[in-house]
Amino acid sequence: DADSTLSVTLADDDGEHRHSATGTGPVDALAQILGVEVLGLSQHSTTHGSNSGAATYIEARRAGKSAWGVGMDGSVVASSLNALVSAANNLV
Repeated sequence: DADSTLSVTLADDDGEHRHSATGTGPVDALAQILGVEVLGLSQHSTTHGSNSGAATYIEARRAGKSAWGVGMDGSVVASSLNALVSAANNLV
């Protein structure tokens, strides 16, 4: 199994911040950057066929609080990352 390194730019009220982490995959790497633990992930296609988009639902936890996030994209990876950002935002 190869690790994945993910580099992202996150924006908040103080501006943009560049982060990088290595994990067992892009979702794990982003979870490290966001300081959350992924509790569950569910994904399904949004249409039929090989070009189908994906909807992803992720439950994440930080500091004893958990929240769900949803992401949709034509890419299963982007859908997952969007869902994780959504969950992390719901923990703020």
